[in-house]
Amino acid sequence: MKKKAFIIVCSVLAVCILGLLLSRYLSWPVSSERASGDVSKAARFSRGTKVVMQTRALQFGALVDMSNEVAGDIPAFAGVLEEMNAINAALADTTLQKENKLADRFIETTDKYLETVEGDDRLKFVRDQWVDYQKMTAALEGDN
Repeated sequence: MKKKAFIIVCSVLAVCILGLLLSRYLSWPVSSERASGDVSKAARFSRGTKVVMQTRALQFGALVDMSNEVAGDIPAFAGVLEEMNAINAALADTTLQKENKLADRFIETTDKYLETVEGDDRLKFVRDQWVDYQKMTAALEGDN
């Protein structure tokens, strides 16, 4: 039984490797730009949406890291940072909406904190990056 499974796995791998090698030397005329139909259109839309979502998730993760670095020791930021750290940035649109609320909270917390304390430039920089994040969100949603 093990010998049969081994032979099957080796055969499948050989076919895959052969396909990869042949695809490098054969030019198959497949163009997603010239494809038509609903599936092709949906695939192009999904690809663009996925890139935007991944970029936004990466940006959110980087901003959370920067926020932790500059405000992690400030008690006024404990609540918002705890929630930011709990979010899995790979989740879909509903999570992005929660991320936007957390971004707003971080901006508001920073503004209140800076009313009473001088604050360092890194904290101000991270706050400004969150503002830019929110501006991009508004632009992507068509919000003026």
